[in-house]
Amino acid sequence: MFKRGRILGLLVFVVFSAGFFCGDASIVDGSSPFGIREHISGYGLMDGMPAGAEYDFYRVAGRDYNDLCNEIYDPENGKGSLNVRENRRYAACATKHYSWNADVDRQSGSTRFKNVNVRLRTSILFPVWDMPQDADPAMAKKWDGFVRALKTHEFGHAGIYSEMAADLKQELERLEAADEDALHLMADNAYKTFLGRVYARDMEYEIATNHGKSQGATF
Repeated sequence: MFKRGRILGLLVFVVFSAGFFCGDASIVDGSSPFGIREHISGYGLMDGMPAGAEYDFYRVAGRDYNDLCNEIYDPENGKGSLNVRENRRYAACATKHYSWNADVDRQSGSTRFKNVNVRLRTSILFPVWDMPQDADPAMAKKWDGFVRALKTHEFGHAGIYSEMAADLKQELERLEAADEDALHLMADNAYKTFLGRVYARDMEYEIATNHGKSQGATF
C-alpha cells in the first residue's frame, strides 16, 4: 500500500541477458593501455544510447580467447553477471529501475492520480578488455565485433524499458476509485500487471534474438 497524499512508487526489475548495464559512462581511465574512455569512443558505446541509460564497466584481462572467457564466464571467479538460477554468467546484463510520484486529486465521489511523473534508470554492466599493447590482431578484431553486438543487444533491452515507462504513466493516470485506499490498492495491482508485461516483452526479445546470439553477441 502507498501512503496518503503525495504518492511515491518504486520498482526494481532485473533481466539477465548477454550484457549488463549500470553506472556512469564518464568513468575515468585506468592504467590500461586501452582505457575506458578509448573503449567508449572506439566502439561507439554512447551512440544511440536510450534515455535514462548508463554504463557500469568491469575490467577483464588476458591475452587469448581462453583467458578472456575465464575472466567473464567462470562460474566461481568470473566477472560477468551471474544468473543464480542457471548457475552461469553472462557478459552483460540490463537492469532497470522505475520510480514514480503523483498527487492525489480528490473530487466528489472520485479519487484519481494527477501530475504523474515516471522516471527510469537503466544500468548496463559491460566488459572492458585491458588489451595489451601487443594483442593479437585477430583477437582484437573478434573482441571488436563482440562488443559492438553486445551494445546492440543491451540497447534493445533499454529501449523496451524506455517505451514501457510511458505505458506505466498512462495506466496510473487511468486509475479511478471511490477513495484513496482503494486507489492505492489499484496502483499496487497496476504495478504487478506492468511488471508482467515488461517481463513478457523482455522474454520475447530474448527469444527473438536467442539471447543476443543472432545479433553476434557471443564470444
